[in-house]
Amino acid sequence: MKPLELGNLIEIAGGDQSFVLDMLRIYLKNLPGMMDPLSEAFEKTDVDGVIRWSHKLKSASGAAGAVMVLQHADIIEQMAIKDSEFKELMQQFEELQESIAVTKPAINEYLASH
Repeated sequence: MKPLELGNLIEIAGGDQSFVLDMLRIYLKNLPGMMDPLSEAFEKTDVDGVIRWSHKLKSASGAAGAVMVLQHADIIEQMAIKDSEFKELMQQFEELQESIAVTKPAINEYLASH
């Protein structure tokens, strides 16, 4: 799976490339503001916080076309809702962090080339 699927974002933007670029910049800027509280929720084993912040991350990632991050955030949210073992949630969180490590450079490359 590619880290970015921008087809929906480009369609929503009506082909307005500056809008797409702005959305991606906003996503990158806001990413720490979602990941930091999610990390804190994991540190505190705060399931409600994990659900809340993974949902916010999922929504923002979907809007930005960050499909790998969206997928992992969705898995975490669903597992937390189903009250899965926290150890399993932590494994998913590690995969989420790996998907972000792949997605951020892909976004930066897209921004640099447009």
